[in-house]
Amino acid sequence: MAFSDMKQELLLKCPGLSDPQLGSLINTSYKKLAKRWQWAGMKYDFQLATKASESTGGVHFTNGSTSVTAATSVSAAWTSSTSWAFDAMLIKKENEPDYYTITGAITTAAAATYSAITLTSEYLGKTTTAAASSGDDYIIFQNIYSISSNCETILSATYQDRLLEIDSISADKIDPDWSTTGEPEKILDFGTLINTADYSWNRQIKVIPIPDDIYPIKFTGYRRVEKLSSDNDRAYIDEDLIVCFATVEGLRTKRIYNQNSVWQTTLNDAIVESEKMLKEMIHRDMQIQHTKKYVTHAEEIEDNHNWEWHLSHDSGGSGLL
Repeated sequence: MAFSDMKQELLLKCPGLSDPQLGSLINTSYKKLAKRWQWAGMKYDFQLATKASESTGGVHFTNGSTSVTAATSVSAAWTSSTSWAFDAMLIKKENEPDYYTITGAITTAAAATYSAITLTSEYLGKTTTAAASSGDDYIIFQNIYSISSNCETILSATYQDRLLEIDSISADKIDPDWSTTGEPEKILDFGTLINTADYSWNRQIKVIPIPDDIYPIKFTGYRRVEKLSSDNDRAYIDEDLIVCFATVEGLRTKRIYNQNSVWQTTLNDAIVESEKMLKEMIHRDMQIQHTKKYVTHAEEIEDNHNWEWHLSHDSGGSGLL
């Protein structure tokens, strides 16, 4: 059922409401229902591939400079076009706590090779005093990644085995100076941030330890509820269920404007019907997902969010009996 059909269906049950009111009631019910249960249709899989770290040879750091130059012992990655892959990665001098973001590579004037990278800010540490052939030990890496902006919640992350999700305090204890590398074992979910430049959603995670190679990580996420706006928009939850719950809110809305416009028994019946339908849909969804881990949660929903709860939160008062 498309968004336009949902509004038409709701209008039949709650005549007199405007089109914006109908759309608002449907979207509100959609958002609330998405939080009542982890619906199969709201779950989806996506992947990301980590970037390999680079630490072969040595480099030269200069205090106050935004340029880091390659020693003659640096890896081949610095002398080929692949060095452009360092863009937006981080570089850190060994035994120093600070790290710097790389903006790209610089070609030498004499040859089409890459001999330096540019930092987004000036290097604040000690200038390299080692020989030109050796330089200082370093690591170029990426351990923070942006993931699908449609993801409201990360349900699981897997590389060979399921990755353990930890908090920021634990992450700092495990690797306080960002020096450990290896295969992915844990993730830190920074949550969803809003990009103030264009107000887009951005979700980031930190992979622990720092990936030393390219590793595919599979995620299962719970979708962010996107507002239905176009006539052909579809929901990821059963549309009949959404309309059923929107009907309850629509009847309440009508009572706000005119308490006597909706009989109390009519509202009660709508509430009972919505909760009955919710229970049926949850049990059907559990069968689809073939899992028992949500059974307790389903029982909690039945116990704590039944029709009596709706009645106690009816803003319209007692109405007509």
